[in-house]
Amino acid sequence: MVGDAIVEGSGGAQPQGFLNSGALLAVAKQSGQAAGTLVKENLDNMYSRLWAGSVPTSAWLINQDVWPAIFDLNQAVGTGGYPMFIPPGGYNAAPNGTLLGRPVIPIEFASTLGTQGDVNLVDLNQYVTISKGGIAQAQSIHVEFLTDQLALRFVMRVDGATWENSPVTPFKGTNTQSSFVTLQTRS
Repeated sequence: MVGDAIVEGSGGAQPQGFLNSGALLAVAKQSGQAAGTLVKENLDNMYSRLWAGSVPTSAWLINQDVWPAIFDLNQAVGTGGYPMFIPPGGYNAAPNGTLLGRPVIPIEFASTLGTQGDVNLVDLNQYVTISKGGIAQAQSIHVEFLTDQLALRFVMRVDGATWENSPVTPFKGTNTQSSFVTLQTRS
């Protein structure tokens, strides 16, 4: 629940997820791009909008439905090409491979392929969390007495939000940048 709240929490009685933050920068799809697809230009545009200070500590957070589209990506080189996805043990031994030099991490909290939030380039060092106490636990034999069951309850008090409140305009340049970049819905 905490992981899902960090990604898409409403900010009410839970942490504000980076997908609901004012700092989120949603990059538009390519003109003429087919629904439910991922193209090299999407990743190029997302990377170019990542705040420069977040480049060394950023990662791609994706839904596992995105893997087939990632495996098909390549950079044209003359009449041939070069794969954009570098598998584990390739040039960089990142656990899940890399895209544009940044690790790719599949998470179950990302949206499915083709919807906003399926591919995210984020720097979670720019996400702040705070917790109060540990995990409180309680049990009761009375709640489910008639069915001979013991009821357990665990409570963890945690809050979080992005450090930034909005995308920033760099000193030199016109495109806004952020530590939290996602790809808009492709439909």
